[in-house]
Amino acid sequence: MSYNNKVYWENLVGNTMQLREVGWPEWTEAYNKARYKLTAKGTQDVLEKFIDVAPRNILEIGCGVGFWTDLILKRYPNSNYTGVDISKATIQNLNERFHRDNIRFIHADVSLPFEQLDLAITSVEYDLVVCFEVLLHIVKDEAWANAVSNICKLNTKNGYIILSEPFFMFIKPYPENENSVNKVRTYDDYTKIFNQQTRKVVHIQARSYLLDNNFDFKSRFWQKAWNFFFKYYNRLLSIQSEKLGFILGKIAYAFDSLYIKVNKIGHTCRIIVLK
Repeated sequence: MSYNNKVYWENLVGNTMQLREVGWPEWTEAYNKARYKLTAKGTQDVLEKFIDVAPRNILEIGCGVGFWTDLILKRYPNSNYTGVDISKATIQNLNERFHRDNIRFIHADVSLPFEQLDLAITSVEYDLVVCFEVLLHIVKDEAWANAVSNICKLNTKNGYIILSEPFFMFIKPYPENENSVNKVRTYDDYTKIFNQQTRKVVHIQARSYLLDNNFDFKSRFWQKAWNFFFKYYNRLLSIQSEKLGFILGKIAYAFDSLYIKVNKIGHTCRIIVLK
């Protein structure tokens, strides 16, 4: 049976509200926490650099277990926040957790054509739209293109969009597998839609290295070498020991923090800022 994103996320997310549900489920919660901690640091840096005034309206696509909801609301407590997710369980859990007049959560699929989106979403223009590790899970090309286009349309003319996604700048995409729960596209695939929606990429930065599992090397040799290494490293990460995951997460966090300073664009997932 081929991958169905609605069924997959409804069955996966909301049971424990752990980060591994929306990160890498086969890795420990401790290692996933290290991943999110590093991404949060990079995101905070981006917000400080580009968003100098608190946005009036903020939209988060794929609010998941609420990790980014917490970060956003702590930074912009008085902004109007809308979180959208494809999982009903997620929306129910987040509605029970957050009780403020300026916060709302909506169950919706942003990969539908814009005209079919909930009016509660499209009737508002958002100064800031964020989307973290969501688009790679929309494997059907038309649905993915709808989602990217919708993100641009929902953003105000002079607003900002922040995406955190893997995309290939140097190598060709991996062969498609109908059972795959993700599909990594090229940077050109993204910019084609950005240009159609008159959105410009103003910043790209590395997000992680050891803490992720999508690799993009200019050199064919290094691509093969790293895939060989990660094949065995992934087996270590898949050992269900939170203590081991915590230790590996600490090491990987330290390594990746140094790596990001050296390689500004990176070889795995990246943070992209659009205006």
